[in-house]
Amino acid sequence: MQTQHHNRKIRRDALIGMGDLALQHPKEIALHKFSVIEYLSARISDPDNVVRERLYQLLESRIFPLIKEDSMGPLISITMAYVLFAMTQLAVDVRLTAFKFLDLVVTHYPVIVFLYAQEDIYRKDRMGPYRLGLPILKEAHPGSSLIQETDPNQDDWSKRSYLKVLDNYMDILQNNQSCFQDKSKLKAVSTSLVHFLSSLVSYAQRNDSSIKHNANWEEVLHEYKSSLPNRAGDSSIPTRGLSSICSKLQDLVAILLDYWEESRLVFVTTTVVDTLYFDCMLNILQCINLSVKFAAKDRKYDAEDYFGFNNNHSPFIKSDGGKWFKCSFPVLSKKLLGVFPLCPSNHLTLLVDSRFFILNIGIAEIFLTINQYVEIRETIVETFLQFIEFAFCAKVSQTNQSLEALHDKHVVALLPFIPQLIETVNAHWRARIRKAFTELFEGCKAHSVRKLVCLSAIGEMLPLIQKQDISFPDSCDLDMCEYLQMWLNALPKLLWQLGHSHPSVSKVVLHLLLRIGQCAKIDSFDALAYDKMQVGLIPFFSLCSERSKDQGKCSYGPFIRLPRDCQELAICCLYYVSSMSSLLLESLARCCLCNLLDRHLVFRIMEVVQAVYRAGHLKIENQISFLVTLIASYDVNFEARGSLSEVLKKASPEGDYNKLTSSFDTYRAITKAVISCLLEMGDPALVLNILLPLITHEMANIPPLDNMSAMLSLVVVLDCEPGKLTKEILITLQRCLPGYLINVASKHMLKDDGPAIIDCRSFWKYCIWPCFYLFNRNYGLLSSVLKSFGSATMPCSHTASDQSNKVLAIAQILVLMHKDTRFFQGLSPCKADIMSILRNIIIFQAENGMNMTSEERRKTQNALHELKILTCKLHQWDVNDLERISKVM
Repeated sequence: MQTQHHNRKIRRDALIGMGDLALQHPKEIALHKFSVIEYLSARISDPDNVVRERLYQLLESRIFPLIKEDSMGPLISITMAYVLFAMTQLAVDVRLTAFKFLDLVVTHYPVIVFLYAQEDIYRKDRMGPYRLGLPILKEAHPGSSLIQETDPNQDDWSKRSYLKVLDNYMDILQNNQSCFQDKSKLKAVSTSLVHFLSSLVSYAQRNDSSIKHNANWEEVLHEYKSSLPNRAGDSSIPTRGLSSICSKLQDLVAILLDYWEESRLVFVTTTVVDTLYFDCMLNILQCINLSVKFAAKDRKYDAEDYFGFNNNHSPFIKSDGGKWFKCSFPVLSKKLLGVFPLCPSNHLTLLVDSRFFILNIGIAEIFLTINQYVEIRETIVETFLQFIEFAFCAKVSQTNQSLEALHDKHVVALLPFIPQLIETVNAHWRARIRKAFTELFEGCKAHSVRKLVCLSAIGEMLPLIQKQDISFPDSCDLDMCEYLQMWLNALPKLLWQLGHSHPSVSKVVLHLLLRIGQCAKIDSFDALAYDKMQVGLIPFFSLCSERSKDQGKCSYGPFIRLPRDCQELAICCLYYVSSMSSLLLESLARCCLCNLLDRHLVFRIMEVVQAVYRAGHLKIENQISFLVTLIASYDVNFEARGSLSEVLKKASPEGDYNKLTSSFDTYRAITKAVISCLLEMGDPALVLNILLPLITHEMANIPPLDNMSAMLSLVVVLDCEPGKLTKEILITLQRCLPGYLINVASKHMLKDDGPAIIDCRSFWKYCIWPCFYLFNRNYGLLSSVLKSFGSATMPCSHTASDQSNKVLAIAQILVLMHKDTRFFQGLSPCKADIMSILRNIIIFQAENGMNMTSEERRKTQNALHELKILTCKLHQWDVNDLERISKVM
């Protein structure tokens, strides 16, 4: 390729051409990524500054975006080999550029940059197979190739690569201080170091999680010993040699502190603070902070002892990381902690300038990390605690940015240390820190970063709260209990403020609520606080004022429009209340009746509420009222929205409720679930005794047909013993059932050329059978309904068409009664009522036959003919007698 040409102008043009090629044919670049990366990486150490700059822009804007992280793994070793080689060049400009390239690689591939060379990667070309690792570099001129065969006996590449990078950083900072009189160069190198250390700390945290995971696994499999080496491509498997970096970081921190001391003296005495100067100081502070964090991670677990080819060690052996703090603390205390807080010499008050405030926040974060491992003088601790308290409530001048943005970006760094501070400081400072933290938590915006970090800190303080036992006031921290109540009361309000516009934050809040509920012990303070909190959740689900209730309207909270996972979390939170209030239950019932709520969530709410009742946290009358409300008030006739239809189509075939295809089928499934819940409560007769007043009240309001059918089903299922129905329910049924049966028959008649009958395949058992069952057990109820039918078929002032539909519907009901072999024997005592109805139908047909349409006349004749045959067969009547009635009329 021309990128290897000895003429720098041709190399420049070749990079421009490569950029055009990547723009016009991106797939070709991805297809030949190995060759592209190999040849382009060789230019990282190019002696021409223009070539290096164009290469940087090409990789940043065209090449790296085309190559995804999962396919870049084998190629990172090539790039990093050239980066490390460029760091060792004599030309300072080349070395500085190498750190820019390292920053570019770490930014685009933060994970695999620490994994790329831990496993052997083989490549075949004209030179034959050879391993890609840390190469033996022998570049003689810009056109030569860097890739050489590596020594098979070389040390582990990953460990050496970390140390080499750190060595080069220390070398450039320590031996080229004159170069850094230009603060832009210092800023570039320090920024690169910040990114490298950030990725290194993140990688160490992943290793820590993997160590814990593997340790728990091996506690179960005591005798298992893996004979396979660790796979370097798997980020969940820890790497060897992390703790050995601490010694390098100790030297690096010493160098950075020298830069810090020199910059601090200038910074606090100058009248006008240069932005570039401040950025360098902030980068230096961040590098020190990251080094301390890495050492703290190594202090906790020694990954090298466990994974350094010695599988006999426990993964939780304490390391010698404490020595790092003991060795580094004197210089940190002298040059950093001892001069805290930074304050401009030309001002008299603390934190007047936001830049000093930001730097002081960084120093405080370092202090909080070190304070966990080293005993610090009480005077220094007091100074930092005063600053932390003041920082949470500070009013900083807004010379560069708003106070809100300043807090969100910097003060949040101190919040994760609050649980540890509250646990370790004395009672006086514990109260002050808690108060300042609470003010910060309540004062920030609902969707801000500060709010999220505060929520995380509250979650970390739960173990401290669980230790409080209010039954022993002397040993209980009552202030802590009061603050818990304040934090808990703020969470439902926060959910309301977030609405459905910030689901990610709402999910964090719900996770915290669920965790508090799960951790709360019976009769503990946190359990009592959790119960009080449920009142605040009512607006989150739904709210209905007395005026809105009279108008049949209610206001739905954010719960209805949140994503499914948030809704599931909110429902799960309900299980852990020790006494569910009736108001919260009403709010849930209104949500279940909302057409916007996914129908599957209705069953989920029913399941959780039933579990709450089963656990003894809900009164039986409230549970029955909740179930009856679902049955009586559910709107079956709403038009399903697109979202519901899509959910039903995409639903898994598994499960009883995943086969729902319509609103009616959904309601039938809800009815079955309600019946199942009622039967689970105990003696059906006792449950029916509690249920009947509610059912009677709902039936008296003449509900829609589907709701009436469901309520009749409840009564039938629970009516195990004849004669147990109360007088009130029987009176209500006598008044409601005639009109109900007529409406059912009128609504669900088939429109075909044959006899008009009820479509009983999908609807008969659901709507008609409960009535027949009640008739079979209550003769008086049957007789009353038949008398009502007789009255309805008598001549009246209605139009012939309306009366025809009613007469035809009654005929359908009688036909079905006589066709049911389990029911027709109960009709024998009602011969007179049936004869009266039949006579009235015959009379109606004779008098109004000419006033009906041909279709109505045909249907009435067919229904009457079928009814004559069935009644004569059952009651042993003479058809001729019926014919004589027809002729007489």
